[in-house]
Amino acid sequence: MAPKVTEVLERFSQGDITKAELARYAASIGLRSRYGKKLSEDRIRKLIENPVYAGYVVDNFTKGELVEGKHEPLISRETYELNQTLLHGKQKRDGEVHLKFNPDYPLKGLILCSHCKHPMYASAPKTGAGGRSPRYHCSRPSCKGMSKSVGATQVHDDFKEMLTRIKPDETLLTLYKEVLITEAANHLGSINGKVSRVRSKLNTIADNRLAAIKNFNTGQLSAEEKTELVNSYDEEKAVQLEELRKLEQQQAVQEADVELAVDIMRDVSTQWDVASLASKVRFQSALFPQGLVYDAEKRRFGTTAISPLYRYAPNKKDLPESEKSFLVAGEGFEPTTLWL
Repeated sequence: MAPKVTEVLERFSQGDITKAELARYAASIGLRSRYGKKLSEDRIRKLIENPVYAGYVVDNFTKGELVEGKHEPLISRETYELNQTLLHGKQKRDGEVHLKFNPDYPLKGLILCSHCKHPMYASAPKTGAGGRSPRYHCSRPSCKGMSKSVGATQVHDDFKEMLTRIKPDETLLTLYKEVLITEAANHLGSINGKVSRVRSKLNTIADNRLAAIKNFNTGQLSAEEKTELVNSYDEEKAVQLEELRKLEQQQAVQEADVELAVDIMRDVSTQWDVASLASKVRFQSALFPQGLVYDAEKRRFGTTAISPLYRYAPNKKDLPESEKSFLVAGEGFEPTTLWL
């Protein structure tokens, strides 16, 4: 069942399917419990939440923390975290932040405390007027008095301003475009095959549904058996029709879409600003795989790594030779931290 579990979890990560629809989708591809039963919505939810499928172990011995296991993961960590965002993204009480990813704090998990270099927390304490003030902060004992909290709006503005100086490497981007076009052509052939298989399944479902009705009319099935079969075929048909719709949308991808995607990559700040929460999380994690240290006093970011597709283009003129690389070393911090 492992490949089917992977397929279901990756299907959910697309962000356009409910748990009920996913349960029907799981049934349509043959995913069953250890006892051979179809998975309920509750079981589907537990499947999505279980970190073991992303290669982790969590129990009393790990004190509730995710620890990388020795078993082979079925999905990537990125897919697992994205699924948690999609599953829990709207479940919070007013004024409280309990989620790893929250629409008010898209940089949570990415930005690091400038003192301890660990991820900053996010919260919205009450103001004197009774409102809320969304902020990023580090409340670890070692950072007491060393790292102040900072308004989320300021951090987000500084982040977007910094992104205006992140540019794609044109040589790599040209190669990337060629790869995308070639891959799109290959993918289209694969999609055409999937469309054909889905349409074949729909024809089979229609035939089976008609056969059930005929068997009822000839007395071979009871009314209850006929109803159960017809409902089952109708549910499976709905899943397949939804899958067909998605595949047909993918068939419409043209070279112009690849060109548009590449153009968007050239405007990194806008790309991040207009993206959905899930896309923001995936994009910023890919762009800065080691996270970003945020220096609130100087309102700047530092990192140890940046995606090879991008480079840092300082907007200062007449920079000294030592600062003409794509990252600039930050004074007063460890040498591996480079300021953007």
